[in-house]
Amino acid sequence: MATRAPRSTSPRAVASPSPDAPPATNAPIPSILIPAEPKGPERTDTLAGPVRKVPRPLLLLLGAVLAFVVAWSLFVPPLQVPDEQAHYGYVQSLVEKHKRPKGGGRNTPRQLSTEEEAAGLHSRAFTIIQNPHEKPPWSAAAEARWRAAARALDGGGRSNVRNLGTQAINPPLYYLYEAIPYELASGGDFFDRLYAMRLFSGLLMLVTAVAGWLVVGEFVGDARLLQLAGASVVALQPMTTFISSGVNPDAAFDALIGLVIWLSVRTLLRGLAWRRAAALVALMIGAALVKGTALLFLPAVAFALLVPVWRARRELLRSAIVGRAALVAGGCALVAAVALFASRGGGGQVDHAYPKSLAEAREFVSYLLRFWLPHKPPFTRDFPVLRTFPPYSVYIKTSWASFGWLETRFPEAVYPLFALVSLSTFAGAAVALKRRLFRIPGAVLLFFALMLFPLLLGLGWLEYRELVTLKYGIRIQGRYLLPLMPITGVAVAAALTLLRDRRRELAAGLVVGGMAVLQILSLAMVAGRFYA
Repeated sequence: MATRAPRSTSPRAVASPSPDAPPATNAPIPSILIPAEPKGPERTDTLAGPVRKVPRPLLLLLGAVLAFVVAWSLFVPPLQVPDEQAHYGYVQSLVEKHKRPKGGGRNTPRQLSTEEEAAGLHSRAFTIIQNPHEKPPWSAAAEARWRAAARALDGGGRSNVRNLGTQAINPPLYYLYEAIPYELASGGDFFDRLYAMRLFSGLLMLVTAVAGWLVVGEFVGDARLLQLAGASVVALQPMTTFISSGVNPDAAFDALIGLVIWLSVRTLLRGLAWRRAAALVALMIGAALVKGTALLFLPAVAFALLVPVWRARRELLRSAIVGRAALVAGGCALVAAVALFASRGGGGQVDHAYPKSLAEAREFVSYLLRFWLPHKPPFTRDFPVLRTFPPYSVYIKTSWASFGWLETRFPEAVYPLFALVSLSTFAGAAVALKRRLFRIPGAVLLFFALMLFPLLLGLGWLEYRELVTLKYGIRIQGRYLLPLMPITGVAVAAALTLLRDRRRELAAGLVVGGMAVLQILSLAMVAGRFYA
């Protein structure tokens, strides 16, 4: 039975459970597998325990999130969220034809419904994409023309979705969720349904915010200020809010993976509780039914479930250990099977999933070296699109603030500041860990690494195959890392422990206020792009 100790109230020592000493044995035990220090008084550990009463700071944070969700949902012009036209078409196919849409490769043009094509034409949605000089026709005459076109359709033109490209391979769970507002607003026109779906999708941002709060809370105890600061980085991140407030499955994926991170961390800190393990597998199945990318997080989740089995090996019979390990393996296999089946095997996203020859493996390594290193090593293949420094242009710029179809950005001089803030945060967290001001067990740090590096490797492989086969420029985006924002929230909380008392309070306030201001500035920039 998991137990829990009183949380620290020291202003300097805000920490998760510190590793306990290993039992006396002749065989060394890896430090990352040493169990977390027991926490008493003894009680039954349930999922409901930590969330029975909603703290006031969290309620205030969720209120701010809801306000920003409404603003983003209504403020961004139609179909100006990445791939929104295809995601809308997927829902339309499910509702109107009661089946998943057809798809094709990246070179195959999309064929949307007659209604959506007409809406895109009258709103200039398709000519606006990545064209900063084009704006929607905000005029009474344009609206009158659309009304006439909608009346001519007479409620028809919705069921002839013919090809949605690679988005058609996406699993259906998010789109089934979005079918609810589509049906509720079915008496209206295209735009009525689109905005209803956006608002419904935006509600998932509240789940993402709660997940960030819970993850940070596992490390900071009752230090609500640190918890609020760390959670605000997740809840008030402009790109996450922008994407979640459009019709995009990333809204559900970010929320589910945030909860996966929470339950995985909780398992590593408190031990294996079977209800929690079942909930973790269920969340992974849910994520696999939203995006096949969930497969890349399976190694981390398997690690989180197997570490407690290893820790308990001296108290269990060998058959019990084998049985528990087999259950974990079976759960992970089920997640993988669901992901592959629901995403139709992943066909269309990449032509094959791993290097098929030593030469291809060497070339992929060349791609990775040229992507990640500022100075390109000799004797590696030259990829012209990698001659700049992609980690900055991709993972900094497009994760902090690149709206619309990535064309709506702050002035270039702002992004080095974002890079400096990012590096300083993680450097500060590392210093806090080294000074033992903030404690994260080694197993949890390794879990964080296992969440990050397979994702980066998978995105790298996808990009490499596209560069080789389709000759595109860089298409991966920083938003693909947003499911891991709760880890950034933990880093922020850790970095703040370097400061004392009033300085810590001031810095935490600057974090929360700064994220809110960044949201407002981002909305203002979008207003200038589409409305000025």
